[in-house]
Parts: sequence; C-alpha cells; structure tokens
Amino acid sequence: MFNQIRYSLFFRLLLIFGLTIFLLFLVASTASRLLWKDKIEHEQSRDYFSRYVMLFIDDIGTPPDFDKAEKLSKNLPITLVISGPGVLWQREGGRVDIDNIKEVRQVDENITVVRGQKLRGLKVTKGKFSYYLFWKGHLLNDEDFFVVYIGIAAALGVLFFNYWLVRRLFKPIGQLKDGAHRISQGELDYRVPSTRKDELGELTGSINTMADSLQQMLEAKQQLLLAISHELRSPITRAKVQLEFIDNEKIKDSLSEELNELDLLVSELLEAERL
Repeated sequence: MFNQIRYSLFFRLLLIFGLTIFLLFLVASTASRLLWKDKIEHEQSRDYFSRYVMLFIDDIGTPPDFDKAEKLSKNLPITLVISGPGVLWQREGGRVDIDNIKEVRQVDENITVVRGQKLRGLKVTKGKFSYYLFWKGHLLNDEDFFVVYIGIAAALGVLFFNYWLVRRLFKPIGQLKDGAHRISQGELDYRVPSTRKDELGELTGSINTMADSLQQMLEAKQQLLLAISHELRSPITRAKVQLEFIDNEKIKDSLSEELNELDLLVSELLEAERL
C-alpha cells in the first residue's frame, strides 16, 4: 500500500504543487521582510522625525503663511494641504480630496499617519488647523523596487522549476505515443522502454503486453495459414497424378480445371501471407 502511494502519479503531482505553493509563500514572505526590515528603526527615530515635522509646520506658521507654504511645497517632494476654519488650501492644480483620507495610526499627540487612494502621508494638528503632508511619487524607493523585481524573478524561477518537474513526470507520454505509432505501422517487435513504477509505468507495461499478444497472435495465424496451404497442396498434387489415369477426356478436363483453380487459390494465399 505504501509503495503504491509512493509511486502514484497523482501523489507526485500533489507534492509538486504543494512545493510550488510553499516556495511562492517563502518568496513573498522574504520580500515582505526585506521591504519592512527598517520599520523598527523608523519607530526608534520617531521622536526626531516628529521634531523635524513640527519645525516644518512652525516655519509655515499658525495661522499659516500661504506664501511660505507655496514655496515649501514647490521646492520639497511633498504635496501640502492646509485645512482649518473656513480654509482649505493646496497648491494650484492640486486634486487631493481630504474627505477620503483615513487615519492609520497615531505617531504622537499632534502627528497621525494617514492614507488615501494612491496617497500616503502625515496629518499634523496645530491649533485649529490641520496640515496634510503627502509624499510625491511612488511609495517604494529604488531599493524596494529591486526587492520586488528579485521576488518576481524568484517566483518565475519557482514556476519554471515546477514546469520542468511536471514535464519530466509526463515524459513517458511522448514515448508511449511514439511506441503506439511504430507498433501500428507494423513494428510488432518494438517495445516501449520504461523503468517507472507509477501509473504511466503500468500503462507502458500494458501496451508492451498488448504488443506481445498481438505479435504472438499474428505469428500463430501465419503458421496456421502455412500449415493449411501445405496440407492442401499435397492432396492437390496427388489428385493431379491420379487424374492422368482417367480415360474420359471430358471428365478429365473438368477435374483438371477445378484442381488448377484450387492450386491457384493456395498460391495466392501464400503470396498474400508473404506480402
């Protein structure tokens, strides 16, 4: 029972796909750890980061100086939105809808991490005003994209390895197809080589057994036809000899014609078997 399961084709396929899922999960988890490996360092530098953000907001002022806000948002890789009593300011051409911005987590009492559609940034509350700072461009830097590309390449490598295993597993199918074609063309002595012990190995053995039976059956048929032809020719020859002793020419010619026809049929049967 154990050997039957061990050499089962379906069991091997299950192992291959299980291994593929495991390797893809391993690639994904490794890429995630590499992308977020510096999260702890970011948490440790929270106090310094908060201080610089507050200095940036202090430079804009409360209430905000929109001229300074315009210059800072123009020169820095950020998108700045200021919201307050009767005020909703952002640079000309900006399209940030703060109603769809959601708070993710609190950094400190004044700073909150926020996220929107294709946006990630900070919300700084000071007095009656809220300052939204969104990073421009992609959320991932060049190193992050490198990790993503490596992960994709590794996933493709896993899939290619999976394809190679499945192709190797089903390689005997091509041999079976070639063997069946050669046997159907008359090569009855050809046998499909196989050392497999799974379902395909059993199928190969069945085809080879079928070819053996077919060859034996045709050889028996050939021997039977040869024996019958030989046994028919002997009495025909004896009949022709005895025919010479008949005086009645009419009967002699009639019997001779019948014997010649039988002799012709036997010759045609032998020639057909030879071909």
